[in-house]
Parts: sequence; structure tokens; C-alpha cells
Amino acid sequence: MAAGRYERLCWRCRIGETAGTIQCSGEIGALPRKAFHHASTVIRQLREIVALCEQEGDFVTREKLMPLLLDTEENHIRWLEQQLRLIGMVGMPNYLQCQMKLGTAG
Repeated sequence: MAAGRYERLCWRCRIGETAGTIQCSGEIGALPRKAFHHASTVIRQLREIVALCEQEGDFVTREKLMPLLLDTEENHIRWLEQQLRLIGMVGMPNYLQCQMKLGTAG
């Protein structure tokens, strides 16, 4: 793999270090939307990295990344989509009330 491309790949693989935090504006309703946007960004970056691995013939790294990509696409994004649809249907106050578990309030 060319040195420049390898450095870019290593930089992009640090997704958890740089893009792993979601800044909260104080509005709880913004968190699911921000999490969805973040997960979408991670999926896009993982696809780019997998494509680069294929282009460079680095199939070992590709095999390590594919489960992450599939899990993010199939599980996390779908769960976030469901939560956003539910919020749209019942509203944020009712959604938050449904998320509370018995015995967890102060």
C-alpha cells in the first residue's frame, strides 16, 4: 500500500477517537438526530475505507472492518431510525416517559 494512502487509512481508522463524541446542545430531543447523523457519517467513512482496502489488496483489514460496517448498518442505524419514527409519532415528552424504567428516577 502506498505510504500516503496508508497514512490516510490509519487516520480514518481513528473514527472512535475523533468522531466518537457527540456534542450536546442541552436539548435532549437533538440527541437522537445527532446520533443518527454521526452513525451515517461512520458508515460512509467505513465504506470508503473498505473500498480503499479492496483497491490496495488489503483483504485482512477489510475482513476486520466488514463486521463493524454491517453491525452499524444493520443494527445501530435501524434502531436509531425506529427511535426517530417513534418520536415523530408520539412526541418527545411521551417518548422520554416510555424510556424511563421503574426505579431509575431520583
